[in-house]
Amino acid sequence: MSRQWDGYDFPGGGINLGETIHQALCREVKEETGLNIRPGQLLAIEDSFFKLPVSKKYVHSILIYFLCQILGGKVSTKFASREEKTYLGKPEWISLSSVGSLKFYNSVDSASIIDKARKLQGRG
Repeated sequence: MSRQWDGYDFPGGGINLGETIHQALCREVKEETGLNIRPGQLLAIEDSFFKLPVSKKYVHSILIYFLCQILGGKVSTKFASREEKTYLGKPEWISLSSVGSLKFYNSVDSASIIDKARKLQGRG
């Protein structure tokens, strides 16, 4: 999980002009975790309404969740932007048993998305 302020969120962000969803996913995961991934099965698509922490601008975001396979890399925030580094902590591996008690920085039910991923992988 990506450590943000005093909570957690999935790695992610915007899609650049001319970039595919999978390209953006790979880039954002690399920036926020240092890991190289291969996108897999689509898990969920959710709406999220929130206020950006720095600009205080209200936004409507469409969140797309995928199972991913880690191909390599080293856990770090080395590739994060300067702005991201103001709130982004080092990514952490989270025990699946603690997911229900985590504070998430999004308006979706992150625990149920993780539970769906576990079941699809035969772990839940």
